[in-house]
Amino acid sequence: ITDNKQKLYFYDFKINNLLIELNGTYWHCSPKKYKVNDIVKFPNNTYKKVSDIWEKDNRKKQFAIDNGYTFLTIWEDDFSEDFLIKKIKELDYENSKNKKDN
Repeated sequence: ITDNKQKLYFYDFKINNLLIELNGTYWHCSPKKYKVNDIVKFPNNTYKKVSDIWEKDNRKKQFAIDNGYTFLTIWEDDFSEDFLIKKIKELDYENSKNKKDN
């Protein structure tokens, strides 16, 4: 998806109106392992603040939502086929409930 500044966002999966991101524990700094003020060393001796990584991920998520998509983040350590199916069913139920309420 491209924003008005021609920034291109890639998402891991798209199912109808659902965008799914599979976030790695290390690359996206899972909140189960990292704190907001931590600094993480990446390849090539690059250091990044966890808060900056989370902010970038949140902008990507918000962009999808602002463009009418339902967004789901799945962390590497949570991922399983059963987990994914459960989450998609929950979102489908929430979306159908919201349509009835409106």
